[in-house]
Order: sequence, then structure tokens, then C-alpha cells
Amino acid sequence: MPPPTIPQARANLISEDLAKRISGTRAFLRACTAAPVDQGTFETWLAFNMLVPHEVRAAMFNRELDFDPVLNGLSIPVLVTYCTADALVLPFMGEHAMAHIPNARASIYEGIGHSPFFEDSARFNRELADFVRCCSLPVRPGVVD
Repeated sequence: MPPPTIPQARANLISEDLAKRISGTRAFLRACTAAPVDQGTFETWLAFNMLVPHEVRAAMFNRELDFDPVLNGLSIPVLVTYCTADALVLPFMGEHAMAHIPNARASIYEGIGHSPFFEDSARFNRELADFVRCCSLPVRPGVVD
């Protein structure tokens, strides 16, 4: 049997039928990385994803979102991380965020899918740590804010 199409996988993700939910979750997880992950990692991801009840998934997928007012109003440092091979959140969404967040810093992962924290963890962790350090306020001895 061929894997489900993206629309079918999405429908399966929120199905009350367990077999369909497993099928949809498998398709979702395969779309999370640009290259396949090892079987053990995949099975672990499948197990913890299956803990999410279908009602929660349905609420996530059926909500309408308009983040532009929030993005436009941000006045804090923001690191926008997005990936060119992301099949779930397309690169134009990162570009959209960059266009709407004043003074945002972009981190673009070429050839990486939806999981840069897994697919290029060394770079992801380094950039996130650097960003946090640059945003941190200096600590003044003896002063509690």
C-alpha cells in the first residue's frame, strides 16, 4: 500500500481511528526531516507522538491563525530559524516572519527539513546559545530584579 498523500495524512492525524492516526503520524514524521532517520529514532518519535490525543490534534489543525499583528508588534530580539527543505512549514513562512518582525535575525538551514534541532543539532545549539547570550542582560552583583 502506498503512503498517504499529505491531505490524507493530515486527515488521518486527527482521526478517531487508531490505525489511521498511526498512518498519519508515520507520514508526518517522515516529512519532519529531509533525510530518513534510523529506525530506533523513528519508533521513539512515533511512540511519543501517539500520546497526543486526537482531540488535541484536531484542535491544532483546525484553528485559524493570524500572527501578523503579533509579529509586527514584537520589540524584543527574535531569532527566526527556518529550513529550505521543510515540507511542513514552507520556507516562505520564515521569509514572511522576517518581513514582519522588526530587527529579527534569520538562521536559514539549507537542505534541512522541519527538525533543524535534530538534523544539525551542533549548529542549532550553537546559534541558540549565541542568541541567548547576546540577549541576556548583564548580572549586577547583589541586585535582584
